[in-house]
Amino acid sequence: MKVAVNATPAVSMQKTGVEYYTDALLRALMRIAPDADVDICAPRSWNTPLPSVWRMSTLLWPFPGWSTFRFSSHLLKTRPDIVFVPGNALPPVSIGKQVTTVHDLAFQHCPELYTPAQIKEMQSAHRRAADNANHIITISDVTKRDMAEHFGVEETRMTTVHLGIDHERFCVRSSVSPDVVRVKTAHQLTKPYLLFIGRVEQKKGIDTLARAYMDAQLHEQGVELVLAGYRGAHVSDELRTLLKQPSVRELGYVSDADIGPMLSGALAFAFPTRKEGFGMPVLEAMASGVPVVCSDLQVLREIASDYPTYIPVDDVVAWANALCGILRNTQQTRQDDAITHAKSFTWDRCARQTWDVLSRVTLTTSNLRPPLV
Repeated sequence: MKVAVNATPAVSMQKTGVEYYTDALLRALMRIAPDADVDICAPRSWNTPLPSVWRMSTLLWPFPGWSTFRFSSHLLKTRPDIVFVPGNALPPVSIGKQVTTVHDLAFQHCPELYTPAQIKEMQSAHRRAADNANHIITISDVTKRDMAEHFGVEETRMTTVHLGIDHERFCVRSSVSPDVVRVKTAHQLTKPYLLFIGRVEQKKGIDTLARAYMDAQLHEQGVELVLAGYRGAHVSDELRTLLKQPSVRELGYVSDADIGPMLSGALAFAFPTRKEGFGMPVLEAMASGVPVVCSDLQVLREIASDYPTYIPVDDVVAWANALCGILRNTQQTRQDDAITHAKSFTWDRCARQTWDVLSRVTLTTSNLRPPLV
């Protein structure tokens, strides 16, 4: 089986959800299939040692349209059996069969949080996946149902493969462990803090969290609200004002080396997102032994079971009450069970299930969707 992978997200300098997924999945695939014929394709080099038979194809292209032109021309030349696109739109030209991963359809549910250009681009990418992919991997059953409902994709042409988490980065640490002390010192976290990880924008519900934090008067109790993530494009004037509060700490992008210990040092983790394809930070917080309060979304219940404290989306009063309550919660047995649950989400499991999909699609004798060339 000759596989070509669009690894563009993996070479991103600042990784968030899709970028982390692509990077971690490829590393796990190298562990479980080191002798496979895999061509890693990206517009710049992925500085990671590869198994001897794997290849890195650095396809330089200084113009827009890397996938449309540069990646497609490479596929025409190399003729793989299967093309795997873990986080971008399928190329318009492909010789082999095509598998892609669909992460979420937030643009369908919350169009007000996207520009018309973004919605058009994402509609096009998802329509291409629905029309041309031989198989679609979804990262949750919720996303699978969304693809069936909004794009008419047959259930038999989709497989849910839950993501993993890095259990070396996200693990239980004591509050006085060297890593936690180092990170608190580096980021000047001198007070107890409630932590959010992700893009600071309306889609993630930061406005709800900030209002609830202020209403709960946690700042008067010496507890800071710490936001770890760069600021997104959709930030209302009200949220800008809330972010200026002295007890609200906006750290910007936090490095991979720091984010795990930062979680371990938090009093609790808050995730007020309005829409999510998976919710990896919830599992990362659970693996770190940190109490979690999050939005009551079906996808979060799918992956995290009943271990977090779930709050209705945008219910500021309920969020304020929950933040006060969760900071008083000392149910260690409950946290131990949450840690055990989170340990079942590994990248090796994700990689094995993904490789099984690629293998099955390659072995099928007919294309569910005809090749475009």
